[in-house]
Amino acid sequence: MTFQVVRLARVLAAGLATIGLLCSCSASAVVVPRARSAPLPTSSSPPPPPAQGPSVDPEQVTRAEILRVYAEFLDARRVSLKDPQQPPDRRIYKVSAPPARDELYSHVVRYRRLALRMRGGLISHPGPARLVDERTAVLRDCVDRSNEIPVLHRTGRSRLAPGQADRVPVDVTLTRLPGWVVTNWNVKRGEPCA
Repeated sequence: MTFQVVRLARVLAAGLATIGLLCSCSASAVVVPRARSAPLPTSSSPPPPPAQGPSVDPEQVTRAEILRVYAEFLDARRVSLKDPQQPPDRRIYKVSAPPARDELYSHVVRYRRLALRMRGGLISHPGPARLVDERTAVLRDCVDRSNEIPVLHRTGRSRLAPGQADRVPVDVTLTRLPGWVVTNWNVKRGEPCA
């Protein structure tokens, strides 16, 4: 044991001596190489243009971002309803705003009060996002709820109401605040999916 302490002390002393030696060097002893200037071009031809990659449509990028935010909203919804005894998923603050966030919180509170939890999750089939203006986009989703089953928290018995359609349309509104967030998630229970 004492051999290890002595060895550690020697290593520390050697390290401190090295640091002291490096610090005692004067700044004038340090040589900084100077950058060489590039030679002047000898020909009068203009330089070649930079290589152009494939052009990216900004509207397509925006639509892809909208679908990514919507998918993250659905996943945060699934996590929040899976165990409503826990606080809602923190991603909800990032990907949604009222009234969509308020509606999700009301579902979590109702599930908590009724001692329910959600088993499974929605299977989403979103259509293309349509930009209404530079700050608003809408899309229509046809969600498959056959895998999303409300069950009693303690027993796991299904509490699915009879006669509910497995596939229901959902109208979704997203707003740019400065990033895209889901602001409205409206389930159309009486309408069939197209």
